[in-house]
Amino acid sequence: MTHQNPDAPPGEDGPDAPPLCSACAKLMDQERRALAVYDHSQAVDCRVLLARHRRAKHGLKD
Repeated sequence: MTHQNPDAPPGEDGPDAPPLCSACAKLMDQERRALAVYDHSQAVDCRVLLARHRRAKHGLKD
C-alpha cells in the first residue's frame, strides 16, 4: 500500500514512489497536522525525522 502525500516534492509521489510503512505514514500525518495549524517548526521536524527514517529503514536517499 502506498500513501499519497500531496506535499511531497516532485518525484516522491506517484506510481514509482516507494511503499511506506506505518512509521512513514505516521510522520507524514504529523507533518500534515502541523501544517494545518501553521506550526512550521514541527512540520520541518517531521520532514527531517521522515528523511532519517527512510534513509535508515528503507535505504532511500533524500
